[in-house]
This record gives sequence, structure tokens and C-alpha cells, in this order.
Amino acid sequence: MVKDVSLGQRKFDNSKRYFYALVVALSLFFFGFFISYGIHAFEFQKTSVLQDSVFYNFYKTQLSYELFNNSNCSSDYLDQIGKSLDFQGSMLANLENKFGKDNKYVKERKAYYSLLELSHYEEMKKLNNKCDLNKSFILFFYSNDKDYLDYSVKVGNILSYLKKANPNVLIYSFDVDSVDPLVHKLVLKYEIEDPVLVIIDGKYRLTSIHNIDEINEYL
Repeated sequence: MVKDVSLGQRKFDNSKRYFYALVVALSLFFFGFFISYGIHAFEFQKTSVLQDSVFYNFYKTQLSYELFNNSNCSSDYLDQIGKSLDFQGSMLANLENKFGKDNKYVKERKAYYSLLELSHYEEMKKLNNKCDLNKSFILFFYSNDKDYLDYSVKVGNILSYLKKANPNVLIYSFDVDSVDPLVHKLVLKYEIEDPVLVIIDGKYRLTSIHNIDEINEYL
């Protein structure tokens, strides 16, 4: 009597198909993962190179005017250092949108931006008196904590609109939750207790802002 082995053979063939399907699925998963990782790494590397270049140009321009007795009241100088800061800010915003505000690398790059902000802030305060620029300075302290994020974004949008409407207003933004020592010292210096705070010209402290007029009255 001949035994029918077709059923067992079919089960064996199905097992092989499942195994091959699993291997293919895992291969595709890991391939996609490494491709995604490579794209992220490339994006971070590209931004890092650009930020370093902006840093170099900012300090080179600053030292060039100071060492060679050029007039740093010139519009050309002010435009150059202003564009460096704006470009750094746009790169950071792009990273935050792509990879999230809590990404470790994004936080590291934010520390570079904060350093450039403080350098620009100190330079412009000095030039504001020396060159009669009639600038107003706004320090915007914000938090990305989920309890304050919506309000931080709202105030940030109001300040962005204000900056476009009034070119004599300079705005510098700092994350109160930053672990960067320099930002931490700044928070202590200005005795920041509210997670979202706007300081105008070092004198006026606003904690509840709903529209641009509430800021304009202090400028």
C-alpha cells in the first residue's frame, strides 16, 4: 500500500514560503531603516557644516571690522551679522520640523544657535549706543514642555509678525528648559520663573501676551 505524502509535503512547502516571506520582510525593514538613518545622518552632517561656516563668517566679520578699524556702524556690517543669525535660525527651525524639538542632535545644534544669538545681542547693544541705531531688544524665553508649548508657539508667532512689521526690533529666543550652561546662566541672570516670558529692552517683563499691540505699547 502506497502512503499519500502530499499533505505533509504541502505543509513543508508552506513553511518554506512563510520563512522566505519573513526573510524578505525583515530584509526590507532593515534596508529601509538604514536608508532612513543614512538620510538623517546626511541631513545632520550637512547642517553641521553649514552652521560651522556661518559661525566662522560671523566671527570673522566681527573681528575684521574691529582689527582693521573699519566702521562697524556701516549698514554692510550690520546686514552681514544679521543674515548670519537669521540663517542659523532658519536651519534650526528646519531641523526641529524634520526631526522634532526633543531630538538629541537638534538640541545640540540649538546650543550653537543660542551662542550666536548672545554674541549678536551683545554686539548690537554696543552698536545701538555707538551708532545711534534706535533699536529695541526683545528677549523671548519659551518652553517646549507640553503644558506651555501652545502658548509658546502663539507668542513666537506674534513676535515673528512684529519683527517683519518693525525692522528696528531685534528678537532673541531662548529655551528655558535648555541644559546648555550659557542659557542656564541667562535664565538665572534675568530671574526667569515663568516658562514663557518676554523682556523688552531689559525693563519690561510681559507674561501674558495675546496680540501685537500689547508689545508695541512698550517699544
